[in-house]
Amino acid sequence: MHQHRTYIILLLLMLLASVSTVSADTFIYEQRDGSHTGFNINAADTTANPIVSSTAISSYASGDHTSLDGYIGRYVYTGSGTTLEVQNQGVIPDGQSAESFYYTWNGYMATREEGIIFLVDNSSWRRVFYTARVKGIRHDDSVIDINGVNTLITSSLDTIDLTDGAGNETVGIGEDGYDASGNPGVYDGTNGYSYLYPYRSLYFDLAVIRVDESSNLGSSNFFKNLFKSEYKWYKDYYNESLANQIVYYKDTLTMKGGGISQVLALEGFQIPGSETEVSAYTPPAYSFSIEKRAPDLIPFNELRQKTALSNSYLAGYLRFSSTDVSGTVGFYADPIGTSTDFTFTATVNGDPTGFGYYVIFDPEICENDEGPVRVDLGPNSFATKELEDPVLINGEYQYQNILTGEISIMIDPLLDTHSIAAAVYESTIYAIFTAD
Repeated sequence: MHQHRTYIILLLLMLLASVSTVSADTFIYEQRDGSHTGFNINAADTTANPIVSSTAISSYASGDHTSLDGYIGRYVYTGSGTTLEVQNQGVIPDGQSAESFYYTWNGYMATREEGIIFLVDNSSWRRVFYTARVKGIRHDDSVIDINGVNTLITSSLDTIDLTDGAGNETVGIGEDGYDASGNPGVYDGTNGYSYLYPYRSLYFDLAVIRVDESSNLGSSNFFKNLFKSEYKWYKDYYNESLANQIVYYKDTLTMKGGGISQVLALEGFQIPGSETEVSAYTPPAYSFSIEKRAPDLIPFNELRQKTALSNSYLAGYLRFSSTDVSGTVGFYADPIGTSTDFTFTATVNGDPTGFGYYVIFDPEICENDEGPVRVDLGPNSFATKELEDPVLINGEYQYQNILTGEISIMIDPLLDTHSIAAAVYESTIYAIFTAD
């Protein structure tokens, strides 16, 4: 079962009271033969699911890892050149480095006659690392292995290089550009150097690989002793009724850069032994992202004209997908999800100032809403929808829970825009996902 929990991503907006080049970054997860779930963290060392010495991680800079059990899937990017920063958001085991990545025991929750058992302990874990192979698709459809090696993500704040940028945007006559094969040149109107970027799209395949550092895996005694010490009334007959149960683990990381904010929640498991007396709740596994569609600085002269649901300013695009969990997303002005009073703020001559605005979500794939909704008026709870057509994953057809849609903003038509002081204003929209 899933425990109800919330996960947050944010969209940072900046407004200038000036004209700015519009950014339209997209970051799409394709599951392909990968998965967020089903990664065995304690199986024997095999070619498909290797256990790597910490001194041998560098050897995985070469090779194709899409056939490994830990293959997660593909991310496709279009937009201006950027660097994605990968940050560890998972639980850090006691005594371990906060810089590394771990699949950590997700805990246990169950209802018994004596009461609710709920226990979280971070001393059962497996260290892992990630690999990403960046490739580009030219405008002539050729695929380029840009760096020729895999990016190794072994520590929090490691990066994935997407600085070449990608997209179908074009340049003007006399400007530097690229032809369909990615060759640079100055566009004269006829010579083919018309593309702003050398690639139509960039993508990388992401995989997780085990490291030979772990704790309290493979033995049921750890769980038996842990539970009996925490719950004095815990009875031996529960051991029999809960034997051979899967124990679940999780890791959570974020990828941020440019106009992209992505949360990736991953699930692993082990079956410690025939005397296992714990049945763990399954951690939700999913891909959850916001793509920034607004420019780095929103021109105020444009926003001041956006005063209606039918005439709002596009700020971002939300994507959620999971074969494992369903839930809802709401949009808030604070990270704890209590306020929808959105405000642009700035400091002018040492004094704080600002003005309010409204957030609109226009769902494309959503279970319970159609058409644009001003979230402060409600409902501010947009449910995932199970796709009718399953996708082929790891040789089996699986349904996906999907939520997608546009995030826009508008100002009150009665706002006195002439009284707003010239400054750079900032605001943050928090998208909060709550698992069912």
